[in-house]
Amino acid sequence: WLSFAAARFADAKAQGMLRPGVDPADAGWLFVSAFMGAKEILSYHRNWADLPRRAGANAALVLSAVLGSLAYDQEPSIQA
Repeated sequence: WLSFAAARFADAKAQGMLRPGVDPADAGWLFVSAFMGAKEILSYHRNWADLPRRAGANAALVLSAVLGSLAYDQEPSIQA
């Protein structure tokens, strides 16, 4: 997952979509670790039903942090 995410962020960088100074490999690590962390916490609390909402919110936060302001400007589309 890390190499897949890093490659997608490298594609975004090539298209001028990443914020200046954002490293695609670091962005990939952040994206994957945000999901994996949510998965671990929800597993610990046995609250799998909240995964779609948490994963969507995490993805929206990570993308808004690493992508340029015009590249990603929307609310998460996943609702619980």
